[in-house]
Amino acid sequence: MYSDGECDLERLTDIICRFQEEFTKSDGWIVSYSLTCSKPKLDAFGGGAVLCYKGEAYYFDPIDLAETKLDDLIVEDTNG
Repeated sequence: MYSDGECDLERLTDIICRFQEEFTKSDGWIVSYSLTCSKPKLDAFGGGAVLCYKGEAYYFDPIDLAETKLDDLIVEDTNG
């Protein structure tokens, strides 16, 4: 999927989740996405991932995942 402007990711995930509910799908659907810009600007780039599972959408931000992992590593270092 590609969009030269804006993409309605929430609408896409809603369609996938409704499909999963309608047809009782238990396999997951994962999409990763990137946010880009034609000019280098602060906060113009990013991305993430969405998991649709049994009609529910779960959004993931790579910064949050990395911060969680860092917290886990710090706890490991202090405990052992």
